[in-house]
Amino acid sequence: AVVSTQSTGECVSVGWFYKMGNQFKKVGILPVILFNLSYLGALCLGVIIGLSLNSSDSFRDSYSDPSAAAGGIGFVVGFVVFLIGTVLSVILFIVTKNPSGSSEMMWGVWGIVGWHGVDRLRMMINGVDNSEWRPMNWKCELQALLKPHFSSIFFGFFIKYLIPTILWTLFFTTFRDDVTSKYSGYPIAYQIVGYLIFATMLLLVVIVAIFPRLMVDPKQSGEESFQGQLLWILDPVLPEADEIDYDNESEIYGAMEDTVKVNPMISTAI
Repeated sequence: AVVSTQSTGECVSVGWFYKMGNQFKKVGILPVILFNLSYLGALCLGVIIGLSLNSSDSFRDSYSDPSAAAGGIGFVVGFVVFLIGTVLSVILFIVTKNPSGSSEMMWGVWGIVGWHGVDRLRMMINGVDNSEWRPMNWKCELQALLKPHFSSIFFGFFIKYLIPTILWTLFFTTFRDDVTSKYSGYPIAYQIVGYLIFATMLLLVVIVAIFPRLMVDPKQSGEESFQGQLLWILDPVLPEADEIDYDNESEIYGAMEDTVKVNPMISTAI
């Protein structure tokens, strides 16, 4: 459970939080937050429903393969919730940003559902071999697909969606088994220390996520007094966008070679 939780946290950090400020800048805070919460809610709800049904004796007696049936029902429920949340996020983006044209609409949707943090990592990785490599440029993406030492677009999907979903399902399954069967047969009194360590780890992750300045040298606050530095550290910080001009295709997404203007928000065709 600890390993799956740690791996999930790493994927979520890169896929869902890293470079979130760029998403806020392009589509607004509310659509991004709604979409992120819809994914989390859909994942938790789907897994809980699937595991609960699989634990029911009446349900298991009704199907020849109850595990597959329970998993299928949980998946459908979770997917529907996620789809509804995605649609509402897009509607909220349309209402708040009023995009003009299909290209701006398309890139707005990508601003909500895309893996921008992973794309930045892909730029670093692939840039070692090709300094001009940019995500969402069809030539660059084709190069990433054809070269095994490059990070392709599927890497972003795996990090943001596939791996966290699998690991979170594994975590819930392991947690249910440990609670119902008691780990190695030990009574709860002997396991409470392990539970406390695990809960403390999760709490520390949440605290740092809310107050990221805990990981920064307080001297950067510019405050001389201890009280001033403490208040600066405990001030929650929203993710900020890069100082890069994302309306310039040479800086980030690259231009899709076409004869028309493809994306006024992120890139301009050449």
